[in-house]
Amino acid sequence: MKFSDKSFLYYLAQIFAFIGVGFLYLYTNDIYKENYKYIAFFFGALSILLFLYNTRRRIKVRVSNLEVYAQQNNFELLPNPDQDQIDEFGVFKSVKGIADKNSFLNILVPKDSRFLNRSLKPKIITGKRTVQSSQSSNDYFTQIFFFEIDHELPPFYLSSRNKLTSFIPLGIATWISQSKKNGLGMMDYKKIEIDNNNFPARRYDLYSSDLSAKNLFNAKLIELLNTGIKKNITVNIESAGNKLIFFIRNQRHTSEGLDFYTNLFEVMIKALTEKN
Repeated sequence: MKFSDKSFLYYLAQIFAFIGVGFLYLYTNDIYKENYKYIAFFFGALSILLFLYNTRRRIKVRVSNLEVYAQQNNFELLPNPDQDQIDEFGVFKSVKGIADKNSFLNILVPKDSRFLNRSLKPKIITGKRTVQSSQSSNDYFTQIFFFEIDHELPPFYLSSRNKLTSFIPLGIATWISQSKKNGLGMMDYKKIEIDNNNFPARRYDLYSSDLSAKNLFNAKLIELLNTGIKKNITVNIESAGNKLIFFIRNQRHTSEGLDFYTNLFEVMIKALTEKN
């Protein structure tokens, strides 16, 4: 259910790059220098061409898949969202951690907004974040589900921990999570402890400027966090009153995944708005 850019061509490009590096090493350590230099250049160039072709091809495949999904599910697909649409997601502070400023694409907008329960049809946008390293850069994409509901909820942010912090001491993991939270501009949000032993404390941190947010996390919602999602996958949730976003960090979804998570998030909304 996870969409990936890593097709067969991607891995083939990696193999050719590895072969090129091998011949480059031989070029610096063997008497047949000239031959190895040209072979290394050939495989290096072939690797780059395959990588660029695969990237372009996967972009087209992604847009084509979303077009089909939009037609079948009564959405409008806009590959380049306008500023008003971007700003609607920008009110959520957690978005800063998964998308660079104004770096959004492929928004799915419901064609019919005349639903009595607006949560039935989310808006779904893809955020892009580029991480620079000394030698290269990597792009990470996250699909964000935006719901409007008929309830006013206290502001909160349910932050998922990565796999590494799930295994280190709880105090250190909490410090790392709080540092990330402050980096999102949530300095006034405090960590809230959930008085339920079933709450997956090693996988999630709850932050809010309103202590009453803890009352939203009832037994039904906690059960969904524990069993409603695939193993090793965690969901992030942020509330801004009557607006909510959900996302799986650094993940885009296939058509089946979009349906699965839309249904799951709708059930979570029902649990969040259920009277205790």
